[in-house]
Amino acid sequence: MATCDGERFLGEQLASIAAQTALPHELIVSDDASTDSTPSIVARFARDAPFRVSLHRNEQRLGVGENFMRAARLCGGELLAFADQDDVWRPEKLEQCAATLDEPAVHLCVHACSVVDEGLEPLGAIVPKIRRSRAVPGLEVPKWAEAPGMAMVFERSLLDLAPWERRPRAHHSHGRLLHDEWVLGLARLSGRISFLAEPLCLYRQHGVNIEGAPSKGVGTRFSQAASIGAAYYARRAVQARDWAELLRGGQFAAEGESWARLAAALEWRARVHDRGRGRVSRAAELVGAARNGAYRSRRREGFGIRALVRDAAFVAAR
Repeated sequence: MATCDGERFLGEQLASIAAQTALPHELIVSDDASTDSTPSIVARFARDAPFRVSLHRNEQRLGVGENFMRAARLCGGELLAFADQDDVWRPEKLEQCAATLDEPAVHLCVHACSVVDEGLEPLGAIVPKIRRSRAVPGLEVPKWAEAPGMAMVFERSLLDLAPWERRPRAHHSHGRLLHDEWVLGLARLSGRISFLAEPLCLYRQHGVNIEGAPSKGVGTRFSQAASIGAAYYARRAVQARDWAELLRGGQFAAEGESWARLAAALEWRARVHDRGRGRVSRAAELVGAARNGAYRSRRREGFGIRALVRDAAFVAAR
């Protein structure tokens, strides 16, 4: 568990962990220089908890990804579960996920979560959206599949596949990949990933979440694509290049080449969406992108024919 000024909801999350039908071996809490009563809440919980609780405090703030990974590296068990300080776990979460991880070659379990408000009242959304429970080969899972940390239980051995310090750069404001993005990327390389459709966590929304649930009614796919723009595709291209470099020439070289092809497609698409270019120039980039495979099927590191239609409409409209 990574904590930081979490006194408001922390007690409910700790109680839900203590109420698991399959108790954890231990709870490692890495506190990111909290200035409220978070450490004392953990300390009080530790006195009566039915498992070992260890609190480690950072003198200076590390940030969410670094803090979670610090906690993960301190764990001694074979299976790890990321715990957000403001959620509530269903009692059967650990038991069901552990059973799934007993299946052959499954190294990561991702379960659905119910999105709730501050008072734990349902908001009608489920994340990630998992239509049915199943286990699939890792490389069949989309490179940027929705797999948030609070929905993950995984084998600790995944963290040994590559050094955390070499993780790719992120497309968002955190600088480099967050803990959950990194674990998903490693799990794709190492066997099967199990998806459970049953919501096993209450994902609380309270206005100051580090990462919030997707909102409803965002708009049409065209408006979403327009709002993403060239900068987004360029950042994703950098991230894909980083993955390609990380995997180049090793055991996962073929997947590294796949990331390189995706990076090239993203670079093309960034130019198509570059509003600094004239319409004729962007149209030429669109043609070039199509000829170079940027809109081939998603299974072949492309964006698909629907993306081609949307991008053509975007170029024509702007």
